[in-house]
Amino acid sequence: MTDNCKIKTSIKMSIIVPVYNVGAYLKECLDSLINQDLKEIEIICINDGSTDNSLEILNEYAKNDERVIVITQENQGQGEARNVGIDLAKGEYLFFVDPDDYVEKNSLSKIYSFAKENDSNIVWFDFKVFDEHSGEFEQKTFPKYIFGNKEDAKELETFTMEKLKKNFFQSSTAVWNRIFKTDFIKNNNIKFPKSRVIEDCVFSIIATSICNKTDNISLSVYCYRKRAGSTCYSLGRHGFDVFETVNYLENFLKSNNLYNKYKKEYENYRIVCFVSGFSMLAYNLKDEYINKVKKELSLKDFNIFMKFISEKRSFLENIFSIRSSFFYSLKYKIITLFGIPFSFRVKGEGPNKFIPNLKFQIIPVDKNHKKAFCFTINNSYVKYFAVVLKSLIDNSSKDKIYDIVVFADDITPQNKERLEAMLPSNFSLRFFDMKSYVKGQFCKLKLQTNEHWPLLVFYRCFIPFVMKYYDKVLYLDSDVLINKNVDDIFNINLDDKQIGACIDIMGVMEEDLKDVHIKYRKNVLKIKNLNDYFNSGVILFDITKIDLSEYFERFVNFTDRKKYMCPDQDALNLIFSGKTKALPLEYNCQYACCLYDKELEQKILPSYRQKIIDAINDPCIIHFLIKPWTTSKQQWGKLHDKFWECAKKTSFYEEIFISSIPKIYINEFKNKDKKLSLLEKMFSVRNEYINGDKYKVITFLGKNRKKYSPQKTLSPF
Repeated sequence: MTDNCKIKTSIKMSIIVPVYNVGAYLKECLDSLINQDLKEIEIICINDGSTDNSLEILNEYAKNDERVIVITQENQGQGEARNVGIDLAKGEYLFFVDPDDYVEKNSLSKIYSFAKENDSNIVWFDFKVFDEHSGEFEQKTFPKYIFGNKEDAKELETFTMEKLKKNFFQSSTAVWNRIFKTDFIKNNNIKFPKSRVIEDCVFSIIATSICNKTDNISLSVYCYRKRAGSTCYSLGRHGFDVFETVNYLENFLKSNNLYNKYKKEYENYRIVCFVSGFSMLAYNLKDEYINKVKKELSLKDFNIFMKFISEKRSFLENIFSIRSSFFYSLKYKIITLFGIPFSFRVKGEGPNKFIPNLKFQIIPVDKNHKKAFCFTINNSYVKYFAVVLKSLIDNSSKDKIYDIVVFADDITPQNKERLEAMLPSNFSLRFFDMKSYVKGQFCKLKLQTNEHWPLLVFYRCFIPFVMKYYDKVLYLDSDVLINKNVDDIFNINLDDKQIGACIDIMGVMEEDLKDVHIKYRKNVLKIKNLNDYFNSGVILFDITKIDLSEYFERFVNFTDRKKYMCPDQDALNLIFSGKTKALPLEYNCQYACCLYDKELEQKILPSYRQKIIDAINDPCIIHFLIKPWTTSKQQWGKLHDKFWECAKKTSFYEEIFISSIPKIYINEFKNKDKKLSLLEKMFSVRNEYINGDKYKVITFLGKNRKKYSPQKTLSPF
């Protein structure tokens, strides 16, 4: 523990850091604060419901430096987190720092001394912008960054803080490019709105509007990190929060007798806010939003708002027109007939490059470890995912970081907590709402869904779009089991291929055109060699080799056209046709059931028999095509036991066990109720499998006798 943090008699600056899932950047931020030459500081870190390793990092720093104060709360957004910090602050000045940014070395003492010398309520300073992916820095100098190119050099030379006061609604609305006197903020009861949209803008505007002593220092203090994913919400209903934020600002101005003074500025700013909110909406919510804006604005202001969000068209164009519209890299012709628009995609035309939505990008938890495990689940499947997670933990390396990404729509907070409680310190588990993302960004796609194939099955297809800053991503279905350490799978050389996957179970069978699956894959999917058709339950994506523009075009072509038997798997096979490296069978061991079904056993291609036996003897990833929680042991043998052994180690075991009883009973009842011919009831010899063991059942004159029959050639046990 450092000597300089033992005395807390006079805290000069309270640094407030709201923290949410920024484990990859948090240490750099905290190091830049605790190593400042201004020692009389407190660093109030509000952990706002992080699900990664952020809290662990915070506790580590708090243990070693008592100036670091850690507060944990359920996720409420940056504004509410900062409000908690304001209430706790004991320093003379407040400094709001985002956890993915950092502060320049030995700069805090200079701005503190300047603020004290001038008795300032607010002190502005210069900052840098660091583009994480280009590696370039851009210097932002006050007051140029406030007005951009609107002010020429001569006007900037005569710039005064009074000019800022008159134009504060259009000024820079960040809260990290200045410090605030604590008494000024607390005495005027200035708080961040509870909404999660532009709450920092409103705080800045309110503080500036009532401040009587504002100054600036020519010193670069802050480094703002420009990164994809720093705004961690997908398109949805978030834009509606703008109404709450705008009303908060209006109420403040009225209660402080400032509304009439700034009425014109406020009304103009309100239009800007509504336009901003519109850009955050999912496609299907925009009409509802526009109707609500119409009720809030005058007719004149509403027309201005509509000009911002829509193209200006003549009366004739509203009746009949043909125009082009681009949806990402795809071109559409929109034909309007008698006021009704019809859209048609124009194949082979569009912008040269697909640009992903940077507002929804999943960033690696460790910038030096750009590999992740990815799963797709819903709340009803959480209990089975817990078994997969436990098997991964049991077969992990303590010296490696495990970045686990879960695409989910409806996981309850309670289930999230139960899953997170399972994690060791080197595991990060994060949940992302893909439903809002897909419906918002890909609303024009008609993905084939039904009660058996919900939208959720397509989420794995979006991995290249939302995880573009990873090197490799291993997608796993949640009906798998990890049997040994899988770290080596990331090191498999995929050559020039974009993904690695295992051949599907039908690919190891002899061809029989009467088989509906084989006939479908040859005649409908046009897959000539069934060995090229892979199972999508385990896929290793090499993100660095996937061209997003090409992938997007193929993705739209093969997910938005015809009906498939297995929509997601069939589409992925077509998308990655000729771009897939075959993985060893042990990485997707889906074949065990072949050896416990006489009909399937006879159809196995001789070239695959020994490979299948080897994979079952020593599987890395077991893929339960037939679920162990719905059937007895006979279809999976000893692999069936491995699932239940792992399930017993989780807090979900009783739920899995109780829910499985009726399913297993029904399946067993169906198996025993097989209809036999009259001849078979009198005399027959057939195979039967019990708990993985093979028996000969001899029926003579209606009486059955079972005889144990060792499996010499195909039994892996």
